Amino acid sequence: MPKKPLKITRTEIKEIIKELKKAYPEIKDIILFPIAYSLALIQISIQHIIERPEKERQLKEKLYKDRINIEEAAKTFELIKQLKAKEELKIAEEIRTEERAKEVRKENREITPRKILHTSLAVISTVCFVIGVVRLGPISKRALKSNECIKTMSSKEEYQKLDTIEKFMKCNGFIN
Repeated sequence: MPKKPLKITRTEIKEIIKELKKAYPEIKDIILFPIAYSLALIQISIQHIIERPEKERQLKEKLYKDRINIEEAAKTFELIKQLKAKEELKIAEEIRTEERAKEVRKENREITPRKILHTSLAVISTVCFVIGVVRLGPISKRALKSNECIKTMSSKEEYQKLDTIEKFMKCNGFIN
């Protein structure tokens, strides 16, 4: 069925326009509120899009600084750890040195058979040396006298023909 055109009269149009004028503030709110709300959302989105790179950059800077601080703290901690280890090694070495020195002093104070033997041999050899020197004294004097006698005999012409052995025997009374 074909549609019949609606016939609206002028008075009806005027009444509709009057009602529209009365309802204008409500219609305006109905139409403008979504537009204003959309514009506000668009503005917030644009502002967020504009601020996002700056916030990301600031966040990256903060993360970078935090990472650098953590690395520096780790390096410092490692350095402190190494220094502490070196100090502990030094202390341990000093303690070992002191213990060795104590052991050496203790060993030096102890009387051992080896020390007794060493001391005894040193005393014996010293006594033997002194006895040997004392006993060699008269022999040395006699040798000096013999040398003098041989020299005096060598200067005299009557003993020039004798060799040194005969002179020695004559000086010591072996030959008359």
